[in-house]
Amino acid sequence: MPAYNAEKYIRSSIDSILNQTFSDFILLIIDDSSVDGTASIIRSYTDDRIVYVKNEINIGVKETLNKGIRMIDTEYIVRMDADDIAVPERLEWQLSFMDSNLKIGVSGGNYELFGDENKVINLPLTHEEIKSKLFVFSGFCHPTLILRTQVLKENNIFYGSPVAYNDLLGHKINEIEDYGLWHRLKQVTLFANIDRILIRYRKEGQNISGRNMLEVNERKLAVYYYLLGELDIIDPSRDEVLFLFNFHYYKEDPDIKKIRKYRNFLDNLIKMNSAKKVYDPGQFEKIVERIWEQYFYFLTTFRIKYLIEYWSVCGKIKKQQLIYTLKFKLSRAVKAN
Repeated sequence: MPAYNAEKYIRSSIDSILNQTFSDFILLIIDDSSVDGTASIIRSYTDDRIVYVKNEINIGVKETLNKGIRMIDTEYIVRMDADDIAVPERLEWQLSFMDSNLKIGVSGGNYELFGDENKVINLPLTHEEIKSKLFVFSGFCHPTLILRTQVLKENNIFYGSPVAYNDLLGHKINEIEDYGLWHRLKQVTLFANIDRILIRYRKEGQNISGRNMLEVNERKLAVYYYLLGELDIIDPSRDEVLFLFNFHYYKEDPDIKKIRKYRNFLDNLIKMNSAKKVYDPGQFEKIVERIWEQYFYFLTTFRIKYLIEYWSVCGKIKKQQLIYTLKFKLSRAVKAN
């Protein structure tokens, strides 16, 4: 459990681990040089299962997690964040699953959002589903994970981006580091998620400023060029990569001439993966077609000519898309009046 200025919620997170139905574990808490009451809260516990370490200086989440990997010598590493709450059976369920599935090196599970948003998130369960989803999304919820320590250490795998980038924000935004870990692990082990809610995931005040979001997107862009390189797509245009990874939805009207270009790009992805088999071809095609379908819903916010071109490229009109379009345009017209 990495912790930094976590005094507001860390007690409930620690309690949720100490009160697990499985009790034979070590809770390693690394305090990343907090300046609030985090340290005093952790030190208030007398439970022998807690090992408390404090960084002399703030080194960020990525390096704090890597420090934890280097310190741990148990069979498994279980991730937990200092503001989430584990369900009481979490460790029992996850250890039972890993002990029964010896080829699985990393597994997680479903989670329940609470705070700013309340809903249950169900994740893909099988290795091929998770691996294919990692091409554009995350197939894991990071703080639900259990990892075989041996897999990490024998392959010298740590957190960090799989490619170099101009890191202007340092450790303050670290989602690429998690993503990099999964893409290293996909080369050496099998993935799974169990169909159970393992944690309550706190979502509260996590908005990123516009400037920071631009920096995050540039870091993601570097990774995505790397992933396309795995498929031997060496020199894609910047707008194709931005389209593919779904964070370029500008306010102004898109270029209608690019709709067919993007479809051709997606078709080439499917073709190249079928040849190289980096991802399961069937699962990968589902992921790519989902991107294309999401693009339709983006286009509905603009003039009808974009949808006509989209359907022209498809060669057909799906009934559910037509119904959605009519409802959306009617609702917008009513609101305008």
